[in-house]
Order: sequence, then C-alpha cells, then structure tokens
Amino acid sequence: MALIEMKKLNLIGLNSEREKIMDALFRTGNAEVIRSQDIENTVFISDPKRRESYINRLDALDFAIDYIDTLRLNKNTQKLYLEIEGKKGKVERKVPLVSLEEFTAISTMEIELMAKIDELKAIYKKINENNAEISKYNATIEQLRPYSVGSYKFAEIKDTKNIFMLLGTIAADSAAQLYEKLNSMDDVSVVVEKDENSSFAAILVTGLKELKNDVEFMLSEFSFSKCPFVFDCSAAEKIKELNEKNENLNKEVVELTVSTLDYYNYVNDWKLLYDYYTFKLQKSDAESECHRTRSAFIMEAWVPADMTEIVKNELISTTLAVYIEFIDPIEGDDPPTATRNNKIVKQFEFVTNMYMPPAYGEFDPTSFLSFFFFVFFGLMLADAGYGIVLMLSTFLILKILKPQKGMRQLCYVMMLGGLSTFIWGALFGGWFGLDLFPQFKLFLPLENPVLLIAICLVLGIIQLITGLAINMAAHFKKGDWQTAIFDVFPWILIYISVLLIAAGVVEVNGIPKSITSVGLYLALFAVAVIILTNGRNKKSVFGKIFGGIPKLYNAINYMSDILSYLRLFGLGIASGVIAMVFNSIAQLTFNGSIIGYIFGGLILIVGHSFNIAMNCLGAYVHGARLQFIEFFNKFYTGDGHLFTPLGSELKYNVVKLKQNK
Repeated sequence: MALIEMKKLNLIGLNSEREKIMDALFRTGNAEVIRSQDIENTVFISDPKRRESYINRLDALDFAIDYIDTLRLNKNTQKLYLEIEGKKGKVERKVPLVSLEEFTAISTMEIELMAKIDELKAIYKKINENNAEISKYNATIEQLRPYSVGSYKFAEIKDTKNIFMLLGTIAADSAAQLYEKLNSMDDVSVVVEKDENSSFAAILVTGLKELKNDVEFMLSEFSFSKCPFVFDCSAAEKIKELNEKNENLNKEVVELTVSTLDYYNYVNDWKLLYDYYTFKLQKSDAESECHRTRSAFIMEAWVPADMTEIVKNELISTTLAVYIEFIDPIEGDDPPTATRNNKIVKQFEFVTNMYMPPAYGEFDPTSFLSFFFFVFFGLMLADAGYGIVLMLSTFLILKILKPQKGMRQLCYVMMLGGLSTFIWGALFGGWFGLDLFPQFKLFLPLENPVLLIAICLVLGIIQLITGLAINMAAHFKKGDWQTAIFDVFPWILIYISVLLIAAGVVEVNGIPKSITSVGLYLALFAVAVIILTNGRNKKSVFGKIFGGIPKLYNAINYMSDILSYLRLFGLGIASGVIAMVFNSIAQLTFNGSIIGYIFGGLILIVGHSFNIAMNCLGAYVHGARLQFIEFFNKFYTGDGHLFTPLGSELKYNVVKLKQNK
C-alpha cells in the first residue's frame, strides 16, 4: 500500500533516432511522455498528416472488427459462425497477451490485412446496395398489391377521345360507400377490387369525359390516390417480376454474407494491428509534446523511481547518442499517480479511481477503502444465499467472458462483496429470505433492529475516526503538528466520547455505566481544546482565546456524517424484507398442482433475481457514497491523474514487456 515515487526524465537525442528512442521507452512500459518546457530556438514536433493517416487506418480496422462481430451476433448468421468456432476454435484469445515480437511483427502484414478490409468493405457495400434494392422493390410491391386482383395492364388505363379512365386506391372500409355513390351516376361505370392482404381497395372508374370533374371531386372526398404506375403489364405480373428480382438479390446477399466467413480468422490480426496503430498514434502524440531543433529533440517523461535504471539501460542499449538525466519533481510539477497494492486491495483501485486518483505524494486510501467497502457492501445486502449467487455469477463472468481492465476489477470487487454478503447473511440468519442454519446466526435484524442500527453507527464512527487519524498522520508528515493536535485530534476524541456515552446509556454487557461520565468529560475536554486553540492564528488576544468557538459549528456536520451510516441499516433491512415478500407470494401459489409449483418457482427465480440485482446496485452505489462523501472528506483531495506509460492504453491486447515490473 503505497504511492510510487516518480522521477522526471530529461532526454536529448538525435531527430534521426527519435523513433528508436520512443520504441525503447515503450519496451520498458514505464515512461509517460509529457510536454517539454519551452526552450529558445526550438519548435514543437508536429506531423498532422501522419496522425490523420493513423486515425484513418484505425477507423477502417474498427469497421472490419465491428462488422464481423455484428455478423457473429446476428441471428441469421450466428449459426454459420458458430460452426467455424466449433471447427477452428473461437477467434478471440482467451488471454489477450502477446509478446513484444508478435506485436511489432504485425506491421509486416499491414498491406495484406488492410487489403482484406478493402475487400470486406466492398462486400459490405454490395450487401447494402442489394438490401436497398430489396426495400425499394418491397415498397413497390406493397403499392401494387391493391391492384393485384385485376388482370388489366396499367399502360391500358388511359383516356380516349370521349371516355375518361381513373385508376387508384382508397381505404378498403370506404369502398362500398364510394361504389354506391358512383354506381348511382348515369354514364359512369365503377369496378372495386380488394386484395385480402391489403388495407386498400383498387377503384377503376370509367365514364363520359364531361363527367370527369364531378367524379374526381367525389373521389377526393374519399382520399382517392391516383395510380402512379404505367407498366405494360398487370399488377400480378409486375409483383411476380419484382419477387423474382428480390429472390435473386436475397440469394446474392446470402452468398455475400457467407463469403464474410473467409475474413473471420483475420479478426485476431486486425485487433493486433489496431493496437499497433493505437501505439503509433500515441507515439505520434507523445512526439508532438517534444521540442526540437534541426538535428536534435528534447523530451521529458515521468518514470517510477525504482525503474530508472531499467529505462536508462534500455535507452543506452538502443543508442549512445543520447543525453539522459533523472531528477526529482520540483514545485510546479504535476507527477502522475501510480500505486502498488496487494492483489486484493488492487481490485478496489477501481472504486477509488471512480472518485479520483490520489494526488502525487498524497496518502493512498485504497487499503482502508477496500476493508470498509467490503464490510458495508455485505451489511447492506446481508443474505447468505444472495452472497453465494453473487460469488458464483461473478466467478463465471471472469472465467467465461474474461473481462479486462476496469471491468475485471469491478467483477472482483463484486465477488468479494458476495463473500461479505454471505458472512453477514449467515450471521443474520438470512438464506434467500429464509431463517436457516440457526447455529451460525448471531441475531435476526427484524427482531432486534436497534442492535443493527447500533452496529451500523459504530462501524460508521470507526470509519470516521480512521479518516481523521489519516488526516493527522498527513499533517505530521508535513511537519504541521499544531493542526494535527489542535484541529483534528479533538474531533477524534469527540467521536470516541460518543461511543463511550452510547455504551453507557444502552448498558452494554461488561461495560459499567460510569463509562458515560468518562465520555462526557472527554467530550468537554475536546470542546475546550477546540475553543482555546482553533483561534491561535487570530491577531487579537480575545480572538486567540475564543476564536475557536465558531469551529464548534462543525459538530453539526460531524454528527450528520454519523447519521449517514443509517443507510446501511435501511438497505440491509430492505433486502431481507423484499426476499420474504417474494417467498410469501410464491407460497400462496403452492397449492399442490404442478402449475402452481411452476408458477411459484418462477416467482421465486424472478423475484430473487430482481432483489439481488437492485440491492447489489444499491449496495455498490451507497457503499461508494459513504467512502467518497463521509470518509474521503476527512483527509482526501484526490486531484491526481493516473500514470499512463507510452503504449499502455491498448484496446484489445496486453503486450508482455520483459522490463515491466
């Protein structure tokens, strides 16, 4: 549990060897390049065209990878891809770890791999064109459908010298009414045709030309839509023709889609090439932070203090024409934050970094956060059965899906939360809302809620005292002993006095009532210290003696912090009650019939799954809130930024670097 000390690397090298030097820093995995200071007669390195070329290649690789992944998940093509996976194994690596040699060697396949992407783009374009044609033909077929009953050709429907002909559609439910009106007119003939698959009816009206305006006016009242087609064939013939075209187009789409199977085994290489270009882009961005002259460049980078020799040796083995200097951070520098924690605590760095990483030189709170988060999470869920489900589900996610980076840490946090949930649930006698295994039970929260409240508040006070103690230690480390003793320590005494007074009032077994008096005297002493010392920086004598009185107002905030821990009680009770409710509902359906047991079983599965999901979310959010709001504000600033070595932010792979500690 410690923040890693950083050294600043000042480097001067030849422009001709800049690429080799950057690659050497990447191989160490321990150098974060930063913007170098302005130096007279130097300019920043900039190559926007090269940067744009990397971005374009990354976009092309993104398309290819995402397109193949989309096809693999598409229900129409999934079976085809699953057959390949069954024969050749999944295209994804189980562990995306590649050697440095494999990572750099992928560049030799660039031309071939990018050419394959161009081929895939052409297939994608043709599939989209075919689908667009199919959509257009389907729209035309829908328009033709009302006319499909008739045998007339559209080209034949036209006016003659004395006769008009009108063909179009109206809503099918209005056809009978329109037919009666038109049929009542002399010298007008009307034919109504309906297709059972269409909500519209086709209307063919013929008559003397002098009646055309009257007929058109009447048709407009029924939202008549004039036929747009002039095909030299009937609707049925045209529909048949379009269906044949669609069939051919669909067949071609299937063939094209099947041809994408040939590109399935390129996905691994595309992902590796994607990360290679990501590194090249990061290297280009890092170079743009450096100053250069006509023949040399100046670079600055942060390096962990215990890795300086490794970085130095790697650079010297790359080129002797380089100047290297490691110096301590100076005022005005902003070193990145890197931590080194054990395997368990390391998983909780995900939670700490959600708030913000610790500033360089600040205390890393993750070890304490991990303990309290572990305890609080289980207390808020508090069901042994739920704990088992949570541990098993996260274990399977880790083993099957193999998430990386932050998601992997989150899964481990939830798995540990499941362990805590199991422990608290066993102590509270909760097993999916049932009171089982009484030999492990400490007490039932619903039967003794006051005791659960007391446990929650005591745990909260312990965490608050821990936060203040860390604050004291930080002030002592800076040599500010007065702040530590006079401003921070009295509040620790007040929290301790609250515990002592509460223990005496509720008559805890083995603790004498007189402990209440000890708590009161301790609180009075702490208040006196605050009043008499917190005004020490005031100029007047009166201010020095009584300047600390306004500080007592903080007692309201400190007491409200304690009450915030009642959320542990609220969520702990809620999850148990909801579980019992679902059990009771399911019990009502167990009437001896098979259907009743099936329905009741579904209620139990869905209900408990919902309860686990919602209360896991609540336990995580409120557990994090207690850390960020109540605990961190006692000592933590958290305005740091994480150490990101050159080439470390890859998307798909992890490069195994020999020099990486």
